[in-house]
Amino acid sequence: VGLDPSLAKTGFEWHLRNQLSYLSQSRFFNPSIDLDLLVLRTNGTEYRNEGLVIGLNNAFVFSKAAVLTVRASAGYQEYRDRPSGTRYDSPLSLGGQFDYLIDKDLHLISELNYIINNSSITEIYRYVRLVGGIGIDYRF
Repeated sequence: VGLDPSLAKTGFEWHLRNQLSYLSQSRFFNPSIDLDLLVLRTNGTEYRNEGLVIGLNNAFVFSKAAVLTVRASAGYQEYRDRPSGTRYDSPLSLGGQFDYLIDKDLHLISELNYIINNSSITEIYRYVRLVGGIGIDYRF
């Protein structure tokens, strides 16, 4: 039994981010605002969408090696090509990222986000999640 073709997630994504930052001399006041335009063109129609996300951030610079960034974001996404009708999502997120410089170009990154996805199709697509991650970032 094969997968319903409308559920295929392969395809391409366009993600355009504009960021406006205030670079201050303060270690604890370094705000920025993000505006993200998202276009997801999956081969299947269920997950194909367009969206907009606005985020507010502040970086706390404890040292050259340790930076904590906190953020809040809100978005709007439309899934117009769904076979069973249009779906509208409005995700909200609150979280943070800790960046620690291990060596010259090597960073340890940890992240924790609390996400609420409000959806017009509540039975399947509305959720609340706490998502975390840790990784290594090499910058050259």
